[in-house]
Amino acid sequence: MTVDPVDGQTFWYTAEYGGDGDDNSLTRIFAFQLERKGNDLAVLEITLPETSSDLGATESVVVDIQNVGKLEAANFELMLSLNNNQVETFTYTETLEAGEIYTHTFANTIDLSAIGEYNIEVSLNYEVDESERNNSRSKVVSKLANLDAAISLSIADRTCSNSIPGTLKMTNEGADVLTSAQIEAYIAIIRHQCFKGSYNFC
Repeated sequence: MTVDPVDGQTFWYTAEYGGDGDDNSLTRIFAFQLERKGNDLAVLEITLPETSSDLGATESVVVDIQNVGKLEAANFELMLSLNNNQVETFTYTETLEAGEIYTHTFANTIDLSAIGEYNIEVSLNYEVDESERNNSRSKVVSKLANLDAAISLSIADRTCSNSIPGTLKMTNEGADVLTSAQIEAYIAIIRHQCFKGSYNFC
């Protein structure tokens, strides 16, 4: 059983049970919901932007807000932050009916032109909100390079041996299809000499 992350009041449950005949198991999924709060707004999802190599300096942020309470809502604030830096605060002054979803596009755009990861967070402030656990949502968006190959090397821990096994893994972390790559390998030879004293070691 788990609690719905959006409203915090719907409980989802699944179980497997034996059906008719041999090796015939069935699954059932059901949900039940506690009584909804009177005043409760939720940040559902940040729909834009998405991870891409085409992200630029003027990206719009789009978010879905839902009134999951039983009463209509109005006069609440939406706050947009990028990497923990506040970008914009918007005040919604119209009426959002119970169950209604409002899609908002922030007026200020954000700069995602440099290759890397960005943490986008949208939160809301509603003075009479009775459940604040669903009042914010964050999303990590990456600006990808078109061509970006990465390699990792793992070598077995073995000493004083003529051969040491290893595994080289190459990953395409770019946006374009990788059709060819050149891998250069360098082997450093270090001579070990045994010294005799109280202990023998290499």
